[in-house]
Amino acid sequence: MESKEFKKIVSEVLLQNGFTIKHRKYCLEDDSLIVFINFQKSNFSNSYYINYYFMIKSLHSKIQKLVIKDKDFEGRIHHYTLSGKTSGDFNLDEVYHEDIKYSIQKGIDKKIKPAFNEGIVNYLNSRPIVKMMSSKATKKYLEEQTKIS
Repeated sequence: MESKEFKKIVSEVLLQNGFTIKHRKYCLEDDSLIVFINFQKSNFSNSYYINYYFMIKSLHSKIQKLVIKDKDFEGRIHHYTLSGKTSGDFNLDEVYHEDIKYSIQKGIDKKIKPAFNEGIVNYLNSRPIVKMMSSKATKKYLEEQTKIS
């Protein structure tokens, strides 16, 4: 599969799930949170990683650009084959249209939408590894939010 076709399939699924294009990235946002998608091309194979980066709006006075260094917490959408095999990357020599759609939808439903539906604190508290790897500002934000509630 060509990379253009791969990105087109991913784009269709993202747009169907409410993502918009902002600063040349696919974004989903509400009043408190924004997530953006980044395609990372592998240096070693004909594959892509699909990473997502969350920014807590109250921690950023003004969001001029969506850059990875400004992220508060992050993750990766994995490739799931319909037969059950899992991989961290999407090898374009081995992926199928339906696998891509299924994987992106599953990633959105399990890893991205819960941050919006459950709230940031609940989302991170239920994902200790993501919480541990989050920015210092995010950890401070969690402490403050926990004191309030």
